[in-house]
Amino acid sequence: MILILGDLKHLDYAEEIFSAAVEQGIMPQKVKDSYMKLLPDKFSKMTKQQIRENTLIDGGLVAMQLMLVAKAHGYDTNPIGGFERKEVMEALGVDVERYVPIMLISIGKAAKPAHSSVRLPIERVMSWNQANQVVGQPAQK
Repeated sequence: MILILGDLKHLDYAEEIFSAAVEQGIMPQKVKDSYMKLLPDKFSKMTKQQIRENTLIDGGLVAMQLMLVAKAHGYDTNPIGGFERKEVMEALGVDVERYVPIMLISIGKAAKPAHSSVRLPIERVMSWNQANQVVGQPAQK
């Protein structure tokens, strides 16, 4: 089992990450300087809820990538969103002021093939170039 956590203070790592990117030649110094000037001000204006929401999105993307990499290496995964977050965080001694639990991922080799599942048709969950259309409903005239 892997617990995916989001760091609500991820801006604390920006200097380290961007400096490494500059050293490796994958980010120009000007871009790093621009980000380091812009980001602290931007984050200082965000509410705790906005930071949390961004952190949850980033953590979901991390989880998705981890699951894809695991599958590419022959492992099976299962994301678990329904778990006792408070109890898990307490049991592991995680700082709940800084970290937010996103999901658990089980990883291993399946004992048997996964069962089939059903999803809504794509037409029910998205619309193309119709921002005022309620997803899953016919376009209003």
